[in-house]
Amino acid sequence: MPRFVDVDGLFEYLDKKAIDLRQGSNKYAVGLGLLYNLFTKFVDKSKAPKGLNLSRILFESLVRHDYRTLGVLHHKSLFIGLMHFQDLYNWDVERAKRCTIHYATPDGGIVPFCTFNVIPEWYKDKSQKQYGIPIAEWERRTGRKLSDDFYRRAASSEPLKPVRAD
Repeated sequence: MPRFVDVDGLFEYLDKKAIDLRQGSNKYAVGLGLLYNLFTKFVDKSKAPKGLNLSRILFESLVRHDYRTLGVLHHKSLFIGLMHFQDLYNWDVERAKRCTIHYATPDGGIVPFCTFNVIPEWYKDKSQKQYGIPIAEWERRTGRKLSDDFYRRAASSEPLKPVRAD
């Protein structure tokens, strides 16, 4: 995205427009200005990948409040996030405080990814032990075979043999 979107400039502009809105500017005027500038100043269409009309995607998302259009962006993009893996030997408390990726646990808890594996007994192992069930038990409860549901090849109707971890 940074190859064809002026990300820094766009966020700077959005910060200014947020201030304008807080100070009482007309939201329609700010919105029209945003759309105009989005199309003309922050997206270089000549450098964008073929078939990706980012301006249209953002327009539909903002104006129509149709966030399904963001699915188009996900189908035409590969998002890569990098972080160092943390465990007991390299745990960084400050990094964990800024963690923005989370695991949702079955009991309604939310655990930062950066701490999930640090002390497995607290989060991962505890949750898996409390809520996990063997594949055979899941198949008995649901009346379905895991191999029929999840392990199909995209180009074939033949199921793959599941790899069992138990």
